[in-house]
Amino acid sequence: MTAGGPPLPSEPLGYAWGAMVNTKPVIDIFLDLSCPFSAKAFHTLYPATKAGGVLADQASFVLYNVVQPWHSQSTVMHESAFAVRNLAPDDYLAYVDAVFAKLMTDFTNEAVRDETRGQTASRLAALAEETTRLSASEVKEQLAHTGTGNDGCAVSQMIR
Repeated sequence: MTAGGPPLPSEPLGYAWGAMVNTKPVIDIFLDLSCPFSAKAFHTLYPATKAGGVLADQASFVLYNVVQPWHSQSTVMHESAFAVRNLAPDDYLAYVDAVFAKLMTDFTNEAVRDETRGQTASRLAALAEETTRLSASEVKEQLAHTGTGNDGCAVSQMIR
């Protein structure tokens, strides 16, 4: 018998970092890249998990991307983060940090209101180039529509 429904993910959905020892607690964090409250939480937690921080070596952390569909830019913001995660996993948290740092000036509803999805994706790809070892074109390639109809892009399945 086979189960119906969408295919199951081939890998864990969250991005894990920290102590990564089975005896340590694991803290799951659910954040939206377009949410100022998520930005505040991340900017409070992330520095504390780095070497010398109060949470360094104290726990493991798993970041889950949660798209808020009422923000039109949220999906492409998360897709850009998944593109960075796929291409340069070690740069993922630095990129998330950079997106949150630019959120209130560059990626609010008002800031993207008159942009196309492609224009927002290009600005996110440029930010990835500034903050990771990736080129903007590598990230944009991951964000380009593939297939036909509603197929999405190379990282769409990570959100679905």
